[in-house]
Amino acid sequence: MKTFKEQANLDEAPLVMNDTDMASALFKDIKDKMMKNARQKNREKNWPLLQQLAAMAGYGITKKGQSKEKSFRYDLKKK
Repeated sequence: MKTFKEQANLDEAPLVMNDTDMASALFKDIKDKMMKNARQKNREKNWPLLQQLAAMAGYGITKKGQSKEKSFRYDLKKK
């Protein structure tokens, strides 16, 4: 008899937790991937993700006028 993991052909087991813990786990994974990109000198791969996260939180971000590897965050205007 095959296990659930074998039947579903998954590399990782499913994860069940409350919503705030899930958010924490996802953000930790995102941060780890961003740190890996930084170590590999691929920081530009992080920019689209940062823009999406900022928009979800109600902010905009820009690199215009900022020093290297710095970003400026601003509030998005509510319609």
